[in-house]
Amino acid sequence: MKRLSLILLLTLASLLALGGLAQAQGRTAKQLFEGETLAPEFPTGLDWINIDNPLSMTGLVGKIVIFDFWTYGCINCLHVMPTLKALEEKYGDLLVVIGVHSAKVENEGQSENLRQIVQRYELEHPVVNDNDFRIWRNWGVNAWPSFAFIDPLGNVLVVSDRSGNPAATASGELPFAVFDRVVGDFLRHPSTQDILNDEPLSAYRYEGEDVLARSLRYPGKVLADVAGERLFIADSGHHRIIIADLFTREVLQVIGSGAAGLVDGALADAAFHGPQGLALRDET
Repeated sequence: MKRLSLILLLTLASLLALGGLAQAQGRTAKQLFEGETLAPEFPTGLDWINIDNPLSMTGLVGKIVIFDFWTYGCINCLHVMPTLKALEEKYGDLLVVIGVHSAKVENEGQSENLRQIVQRYELEHPVVNDNDFRIWRNWGVNAWPSFAFIDPLGNVLVVSDRSGNPAATASGELPFAVFDRVVGDFLRHPSTQDILNDEPLSAYRYEGEDVLARSLRYPGKVLADVAGERLFIADSGHHRIIIADLFTREVLQVIGSGAAGLVDGALADAAFHGPQGLALRDET
């Protein structure tokens, strides 16, 4: 049964290995689409962010799930974040994005550092710290970023890798249209209609801060205007620019509401998304 042009049959060895795991998890072969197999469960003992308790694949039945294998030192991984956020906004609680952070270097694998990155980039989905690469190896990942797609029955979408071989993940900066097509096909497939679940995850808990909870949040740049006795601060994490007195540090004006946006215009209307560099010419 062909669901997408990218789908290929799993090799016999993969079917036997993951099929046995599916039986152990209590999900039977009768629940499978033809030519597919169930996603392996998460290893135990890993640190999770944005969620009160570790997730399980059995607990995600009824949801469309995307695994995002990333590391915060990878610029390509950061480029995909807005795409995943747009998907989350479009599909709501029918879709669960899970960030699987498999660190490239030791410092990136520390949970507290990862927690700060999750807050800095305003990731609102669950993130698991796969610092010993257990999930990475289970899925046969070999590049950042990579993505795995799991349908509402818990089945893995098998795709073709760069060599044309069947693989559980696709790598690279995939465009929105690719994600959108996969999720849309999952939603429309007749075998999923009676199992779709749009209830919010009960254990979900966003660990980011309130938008204006602190004076500054990961500021990117400053600019001193000596003649005008002003200090301009790119308050990147709050998507705004603060103008303060150069000597007293008193806040004189704030440009931007604190919400991300890209809007040109007067100071009262302008909006920014993670502003960085600043330049001043006369009063512009």
